[in-house]
Amino acid sequence: RHDHRRIAIIKLQNYLRGIIVQSKVIIVVFFSPFEISFLLYLLISNVRQIRQHLLHELRNGLKYDQISSFNITNDNYRKALASPRTQIYDYLEGATIADMFDFLSKELLRLQSEQIIHLFVLLADRYRYQREATETACRTKSIERQMLENHALQEMFSLDSNSDIKSYLEDLILESISNTANEQAKLEIKQITETLVNLTDEINNSLSNQSDIEMIVSQLVHQILFPTVQKILSQDKYKNFHMSIKLPSINT
Repeated sequence: RHDHRRIAIIKLQNYLRGIIVQSKVIIVVFFSPFEISFLLYLLISNVRQIRQHLLHELRNGLKYDQISSFNITNDNYRKALASPRTQIYDYLEGATIADMFDFLSKELLRLQSEQIIHLFVLLADRYRYQREATETACRTKSIERQMLENHALQEMFSLDSNSDIKSYLEDLILESISNTANEQAKLEIKQITETLVNLTDEINNSLSNQSDIEMIVSQLVHQILFPTVQKILSQDKYKNFHMSIKLPSINT
């Protein structure tokens, strides 16, 4: 009796070990809860089938052992022996089912924890991809804006031919000359006005004769107005001469 029970337990343990290895090989990726429940249902069905088969063999072995050893012929005595056998069967069945459900509950908890970890990993990857996409878009926009600015600067400062270079330089020179001339003219006019104001004050304070006034006015005209007019005429003459030199070079 004990030998048959040990054989049954060993066979059941071997079967459960095979089922465990098979489940670890099959469950490589995460299944949905419905798929996990379906796998558990198949596993329980297989365990029930093998349990029934083992119990049938155990009953046959115990029956054959009792008949061959003790040669029981009394039906009442057989009925009395049925109760310990039933207890043995119930014990083996309960222990097997308890171990099976303990293993399945632990596997279910492990699968749930692994599925939660996998979901967190997927969320982290998703956030990382979104951040990388945002950074790439910002970098692309900055590069495009920099390229547009560089192109605009190149178009602004591009000089295609020698005529453009000459005209650009001439405009620069003329603008600088005109600015310098305007500043000098303003300074000279300011000095002249100050001189005239001072002279008029002195004249008003010191002179009373008309002839003296006319003499001073003539001196002012000869000393101030004539040189100024002569300077203006010389500047106009220089500009006309410069234009006469510049125009043929542009036409060529």
